[in-house]
Amino acid sequence: MAASEPSRETAERLINEAAERRRREAPSGFDEAAWRAHSFGVARLAERIASRAGLDAEKAFVSGLLHDIGKRWNETQENVFHSLSGYHYMAAFGFKGVARICLTHSFPLLHSAENLLPNPDALVNEARGVIETFGEYDDFDRLIQLCDWLNDCGTDCSVEYRAASIIRRYPEIPARKTLILADTVSDLKKRFDALCGEDVCKICGIPCRSVGDARQSQDANLFRARVS
Repeated sequence: MAASEPSRETAERLINEAAERRRREAPSGFDEAAWRAHSFGVARLAERIASRAGLDAEKAFVSGLLHDIGKRWNETQENVFHSLSGYHYMAAFGFKGVARICLTHSFPLLHSAENLLPNPDALVNEARGVIETFGEYDDFDRLIQLCDWLNDCGTDCSVEYRAASIIRRYPEIPARKTLILADTVSDLKKRFDALCGEDVCKICGIPCRSVGDARQSQDANLFRARVS
């Protein structure tokens, strides 16, 4: 991993500092256990897939661990967007690669309104504007976008499971948006399946069905009810 990026030890220290800051300054709505479990879950998935795909596994772990570091601030109470806050925070340390991941993980569809972002338009548009300066997404951007979807509040899961969970937990978000984004993430999964030479869910020990299968599953009733 490049010297300009944090080590695993530094990343874990930043996670601990973020949790302490959030507990002290803005504890409302902060489920620390779920945040930690998700952060470490995404990190482990990214590391495992990167190892099989021929990518830098240490960089993948650190990028996954810190992708939600912007949640050291309370988005509602402190009027911030965690991806943008995380970007500025990591950039201040000179961690340009991780800073980039803090932004790109929230935008699998960069120019689409289908991203699941309830934040103020001004903040979302500012974040999108910064991402546009990066050029094309690279393998690490796409890897963390995928792994963010393969872990739901600390539980490794299929894209289908994650989509159903989002629809259950966020009824204010149109299910149509969730399904469009889930289809996009399913395409990312196919890309990494090919890079790894094996289904990434199998590599990671995740029972996996496609989003298309979801429409035929028990969860499809939930999807149809929300879309209609």
